[in-house]
Amino acid sequence: MIVLVLSISVFAVTTTPALAVAQQNYTVSGVVTSSVTGSPVANAEVGVWDPDTELSYTGLTDASGSYSFSAPQDTNYIFFVRPPLNSGLAQYQEKNFALSSDTTKNVALPQGYVVSGTVTRSDTSAPVEGAQVGLWDPINEIAYTGPPTDANGSYTVTVPSGVYDFQVNPPAGSGLAIYYEPGLPVSSDLTKNVVLLTGFVVSGQVTQTGGSPVAGARFTLWDPINSRGYGTETDTNGNFSFIAPASTYELYVEPPQGSNLAAYAESNFVVSGDTTKNVTLSSGYTVSGTVSDPNGNPVQGAIVTLWDPINQAGYGAPPTGPNGNYSLSVPAGIYEFHVDPPPSSNLAMYHEMDVTINSDITKNVTLTSGYTVSGVVSDSNSNPVQGAQVMLWDPINQAGYGSPPTNSQGQYSLSVPAGTYEFTVMPPLGQGLAAYSESGFTVSGDVTKNVTLTSGSTISGVISDPNGDPVQGAFVFLWDPINQAGYGGPPTGSNGAYTMTVPNGTYEFHIDPPPNSNLAHYSESVTISGNTTKNVTLSSGYTVSGTVSDPNGNPVQGAIVVLWDPISGAGYGRPTDASGQYSLTVPAGTYEFHVEPPPGSNLAIYHEMNVAINADTTKNVTLTSGYTVSGVVSDSNGNPVQGAFVFLWDPINQAGYGGPPTDAQGQYSISVPAGTYELHVDPPAGLNLAHYSESGLNVAGNVTNHNITLSSGYTV
Repeated sequence: MIVLVLSISVFAVTTTPALAVAQQNYTVSGVVTSSVTGSPVANAEVGVWDPDTELSYTGLTDASGSYSFSAPQDTNYIFFVRPPLNSGLAQYQEKNFALSSDTTKNVALPQGYVVSGTVTRSDTSAPVEGAQVGLWDPINEIAYTGPPTDANGSYTVTVPSGVYDFQVNPPAGSGLAIYYEPGLPVSSDLTKNVVLLTGFVVSGQVTQTGGSPVAGARFTLWDPINSRGYGTETDTNGNFSFIAPASTYELYVEPPQGSNLAAYAESNFVVSGDTTKNVTLSSGYTVSGTVSDPNGNPVQGAIVTLWDPINQAGYGAPPTGPNGNYSLSVPAGIYEFHVDPPPSSNLAMYHEMDVTINSDITKNVTLTSGYTVSGVVSDSNSNPVQGAQVMLWDPINQAGYGSPPTNSQGQYSLSVPAGTYEFTVMPPLGQGLAAYSESGFTVSGDVTKNVTLTSGSTISGVISDPNGDPVQGAFVFLWDPINQAGYGGPPTGSNGAYTMTVPNGTYEFHIDPPPNSNLAHYSESVTISGNTTKNVTLSSGYTVSGTVSDPNGNPVQGAIVVLWDPISGAGYGRPTDASGQYSLTVPAGTYEFHVEPPPGSNLAIYHEMNVAINADTTKNVTLTSGYTVSGVVSDSNGNPVQGAFVFLWDPINQAGYGGPPTDAQGQYSISVPAGTYELHVDPPAGLNLAHYSESGLNVAGNVTNHNITLSSGYTV
């Protein structure tokens, strides 16, 4: 996640009378009213602020709401109106306010809500006087601030309804760290008390290749556990200094726009004392373009992010402007490309895998309409969980959609296209909470989805290669075949380590090595009943790749290619991309080769026995048209049986076809070629149900309502 920690500026740093400036002045005048009542607003401060000189020019409204002041000619003012305290009205701001003649500017102030509270120290609980509290509207790029905290540490800021980045800047010399919380919703008066943490000084210099200092670079430390960021901008000498609490951070350095320097990212940056960190920025490639809506209109406030899954580095651009444009510079590499639309836009996130950057590129994106999935993540005691990551994965289109971490109220929100998803919640580290996973989550309208996280057990370890060296960029994944739930963590770091917390149970344990590593996928069954250490050494392997097509020669996207080793019980799988291509690396051996077409494609499963892999192999597959066999599996009392495996066997061609386990309604569905089959049902373990088998099932068209009742059985 890319986070821009705010430097909240306080307007009216220096109020300068117009007569003191020896240049042409122009008058700004108008009337300030309330948008709620239409009445004039008296004693409002109206002015313009010059961000270049940090000078402001202001006046006060009279009883009729009228104001007038003079300011020099300029094209880059910020125009602001501050209502009197306790007026129930919010501040008004407007960027890029140009003054080249006498100007009339009338303003209707929106209804405001009071955000107030107390700022204290973590070490003594004493109030903090002189802290600056600000709320930043990332969509409209407007900052709202109030007076510094008083002797009691109290503050008050009035803002319109919206979602804000909330920040508290401690006074200089206090030894306290900035407080930052993204995604704070304000729709009513809100009390927000803040405890500022003591910290350590993080300082250094940002230079570019050759040693020249880089001014205006943004240096940020992001704490993924507590969802907090700390940072500042470099000065003219490239130097920076700020305070951050002891923790392990993601480190980001974002160069100034137009510098043609690549952003810098580093994970697992530890602060446990005063720390010096110098960073050299290299030249990069510019990725730029325009984000539009389905009608071709530019989208303002969208966030474009590129994620390098191998190096676990993310690079983000500032929100798109009124023309929908974005631009960022990144090192050469292969990225996941994300676009997060602005909140409440009813636009879906955009996600694209494997975007190669080895030169400057233009990438325009049209966002589709979407639906909002939102809710609250809590623990089993109903306490909100802050810092949880909610993600929806579209297995057909290989697209993932994630929200910002849950806020202090446990709230999340994201917009996605209509579809069926795997829904996952990853809890923050260190709280002993298990990840949550649900498959078959359908989105066809706005959805409220609240999640309660239970306690779980941690599985962790180190992934190594045959030489004992750690493997960076491997993905560890646990799959619960009974509940159809998957759990995964971030790629392994430079030390090859992984960790995740899951409910107790029996899982398929999979490791996907990084691309082009010539290491084989790993798979085995594991039972987790407590905290578990699982170290794995990946073996060398051979690449099996090819293209999956339909009978007309068109590529099939979203087909699952699986190689199954019946001797070791290990399976290796990979979905096809938009070109129908797949690639996976497996140990030498003899496999059953399966291709499962995407649901609803009317294509039959492909099955081939005794496929020997002892070298890199190209294997193209053309899927035939098929027929669906579907129904419900129940017990003798008529209750649906979840987790049963239904399997069709073609004894003539020695080919087997199976689908996923039955769902919570006991339903199954399998697509097969025309033929005569044996049908088998394996019940889930522990239910004392007998296996089911029938022969002579003729499939010459879709077979529906082929329902099966499992009888009670005895274990042999």
